[in-house]
Amino acid sequence: MILASNILGIIYLHTMVGQYTDDRLPKPTLTHIPAFRVFLPGESITLNCSCKAPTMRIHYNRNGHNCHYKDTDAKQSEKYHKVTAGRENMETYSCECLLSENGQWVYSGHSNQVHLNIQDHPIAPSISMDPFDGVVSVGQKVKITCQGEIRAKGGTFYLHRNKTEAPVLSRNTSGTEQTVIFTIDIGNSQTAGNYRCEYQTEIEGRMAVSPFSNEVKIIFRESSTYFPLYAKLGCAAVILLLLLVTVTCFLIAKRRKASCQNTESPVTFASGAVIQKNDSNMCLSSEPERNKLNSEEPGMVQEGITYATLNMEILSHNKGSLVPAAGSNLPFQKKQIGAPQSGYQDITYACVNVSGDRLQ
Repeated sequence: MILASNILGIIYLHTMVGQYTDDRLPKPTLTHIPAFRVFLPGESITLNCSCKAPTMRIHYNRNGHNCHYKDTDAKQSEKYHKVTAGRENMETYSCECLLSENGQWVYSGHSNQVHLNIQDHPIAPSISMDPFDGVVSVGQKVKITCQGEIRAKGGTFYLHRNKTEAPVLSRNTSGTEQTVIFTIDIGNSQTAGNYRCEYQTEIEGRMAVSPFSNEVKIIFRESSTYFPLYAKLGCAAVILLLLLVTVTCFLIAKRRKASCQNTESPVTFASGAVIQKNDSNMCLSSEPERNKLNSEEPGMVQEGITYATLNMEILSHNKGSLVPAAGSNLPFQKKQIGAPQSGYQDITYACVNVSGDRLQ
């Protein structure tokens, strides 16, 4: 018995002496399939150790101890190893690649570690909502997204409101789909509340149910008090449009006024009276510094006939200048003004016929 122990010790010592780590052999990469974060006891998991160069052997380590090895040919750089989740809460795996050189094993060094989290139920789903703040009114829609870890044989997602036992919505999914979207139509305040989801999936021949997710909250607002962003933007656009129209109209009116002033052409008669003519009215004046002739009834101007107030004191200096032409039938009519505003005593209202540049 003692002899056998000594022989095994010598063999182990020879193995230790006949191996070394070489930096020329890169460290491998270890992954696991399926890439779930939580596994149930007895669930099958595939480890994939990918070497960076052709090797002859791959060692698998579990919780820091060598648990398995597989020989490969010199052209093979990947090797798969299936393991079964145990009863421990956490299992850690790594691998190393070996190459035989001159009767010695050359080691690559350990790969990255893969941690297998083992529990008695699947991981709780994640949940999100659009819109993010959950503030809605009648007629809007809310999309709630739930994501879990559905196994190959598929499963079902359930959506609950206000922690009720019966779900308000459910959705079946295949093994390739890990996410579902629930759409909620906001019809009244009853659809508001706290929402959460869960899922069930088949694992190793039995249905496993996940814990509930976190909650998202839908807040209902009455239409009269809830003023959405797009309505505010619409009001701002209307205000800007009104300002633009106002400025445009002001500029057009100013341009027309300037054009009207530039087209006026004065007509001067022998008496010293001046008539300013334009498209809209006619103004009769004599030396504007002393005499202002205002139209008595602007609305009665028809076909070149203007009613005007004449200062007879000025016109008396040019007697005979303003004499009605023969056949004109434009008699003068004198009218005494009790309190003349201009300070002159003789005020005469006359009907003046303007034809071309002549005052008749």
